[in-house]
Amino acid sequence: MEDAWEFQIQVSLPLFFARKQRLRLEESVDRLAEARKTYRAEEQRIQQGIRTAWLEAGTARRLMELYSRMIVPRATLALESSLASYGTGKVDFLSVLSNFTSVLEHEMNYYQSRARYLQALAGLEELSGA
Repeated sequence: MEDAWEFQIQVSLPLFFARKQRLRLEESVDRLAEARKTYRAEEQRIQQGIRTAWLEAGTARRLMELYSRMIVPRATLALESSLASYGTGKVDFLSVLSNFTSVLEHEMNYYQSRARYLQALAGLEELSGA
């Protein structure tokens, strides 16, 4: 017998090639659309957060100014006046105590406004990355 040579060529032809590719393409298009929607939703969430933090910071800053310039000084003057009147016997101790607690309450409100202001600024920094 003579030496025999044998060659084999194998080619895979997928029967559903077009259909599989089309399904993959549709899936990729759907993923891209979902990613775009997620991006827009996150962008809107961040913008809304920045607006909210900006308004909160402005409101808290105005309250701080109101307390520091008007409310606390007037309450302090009322306390000093009641102390002077108490020294002369014109006002009872309960009025002095009431004025003192109102001064403390107004000062506490000032510091709470300051804390809200600083929290809003921290939120702005976090959202804006600045």
